[in-house]
Amino acid sequence: MNRVCRAMAMASPPIAAVIVLFAGAITPGYDPASLTISRLAIPGKPAALAVDLAMLLVALTCLSLAFALVPGARLCRAALSISGVAFIAAAVIHLDPASPDTSSLHRIASGAAVLGLCAAPFLLPGGYRRISLTAGAAEAALLLSAPMLNATSFNAWGAWQRVLLALALSWMVVIAATMPSVDDTARASAATARSSGS
Repeated sequence: MNRVCRAMAMASPPIAAVIVLFAGAITPGYDPASLTISRLAIPGKPAALAVDLAMLLVALTCLSLAFALVPGARLCRAALSISGVAFIAAAVIHLDPASPDTSSLHRIASGAAVLGLCAAPFLLPGGYRRISLTAGAAEAALLLSAPMLNATSFNAWGAWQRVLLALALSWMVVIAATMPSVDDTARASAATARSSGS
């Protein structure tokens, strides 16, 4: 089961990225540098359902990695689980120009998802500390830059969001790809126990 979760955590982000690229290409007037990914899922947009699928794949990445992590990484697992659930909510509750309340709920869910993604690298113990701290610091720097950028004429929020998500998803893929498999560790332990018994 651990191996399946790791495979899903590695495969889902690239698929989600391709879906978002395709959705942006077929959405008239969409500018990926200035507009966020959520704008592609506004009801009535040509690729809205595909973008919902991309968000659900990101949720799957978070939840799969959370499940695959060792039990000692409880806080990291919690942060990734919160992100996964929040991404599911963001996929279900869309930005809607006709409904400020719905748009606010979407923004809250998206914000919770991003905060969980940014917290997770700082909470992962063990041998991945250096790469996790580097990824977490880069994500935190982007988050902290948002209020300052908001006070200026900065208009590249789509690019800003994509860089933040690329950092977080790349970190998850690296962790999933390089972590030892619990299945393999369990088999090795069982084999060692059998050979010492005989």
